[in-house]
Amino acid sequence: MDAQKSRKIVVLEAHDDLYYYWHDHPVSNIELVHIDPHCDLHGALIHTGKNYMVHTLKDHVHEGNFLTYAVKEGMVKSIKWVFDAYGNRLYDDTTVKFDTDFSSRLPVTKAKLNNLPQYPLHYSRVSYENWDGFTPAEHLSLDWDFFAFQEKDEDNIEQECKNFLQREWKNIPDMTYICYSHDYVHASCVLFCDFVKKLSEQFDAEVEYYRPQKPDWPGHHSSVITKIGGRVKSKTKLWLQRKGIH
Repeated sequence: MDAQKSRKIVVLEAHDDLYYYWHDHPVSNIELVHIDPHCDLHGALIHTGKNYMVHTLKDHVHEGNFLTYAVKEGMVKSIKWVFDAYGNRLYDDTTVKFDTDFSSRLPVTKAKLNNLPQYPLHYSRVSYENWDGFTPAEHLSLDWDFFAFQEKDEDNIEQECKNFLQREWKNIPDMTYICYSHDYVHASCVLFCDFVKKLSEQFDAEVEYYRPQKPDWPGHHSSVITKIGGRVKSKTKLWLQRKGIH
């Protein structure tokens, strides 16, 4: 029998499943490389140059904010967001906010008046083409929509995966978490499974499939009118963000 491998790849259906995985497998102070068009830090207000965030928008845990809660609960202490042309707050209406954003003036004031707690977070952003790989301590959080996002050309998925797998890694993460995110990607389950297999071989990692029992939060079953209103709000915010107004 082969010896148990020291590295692991955890395969998830939705990205917020990772929050529940960390609860089931207690962790603290993770240094995370987050490769994803979306930051998954909705509700976080980061004070630039000060290595902390405050939580300004209370909501249940979901795909767009699970990292905010992970930071609050001490699971994660460092996030390096890696994105390509379809990331960096241009394709995410629930993106992270900075104290220097125009729309953050009121939240910054409210946070001071209400003396909101400050949560330690070393946060950085880097484009995929400028990212130089992992440090020895970092874990990898990888969303399949980095390769197969619906806004991208479906015909390029295979080549983008190949390019990633052909990178030379100075360090390989002990823990990798990869999610399929079916609501955001082209139908590409076969390519996803093939990528997981090849990545596990390249990283010499054991593969674990994880499906949590998640709460049925209020609001999961919204009315048609509420959903339409949400889409209009989302498109408006994205339009402003692509004009450089955050």
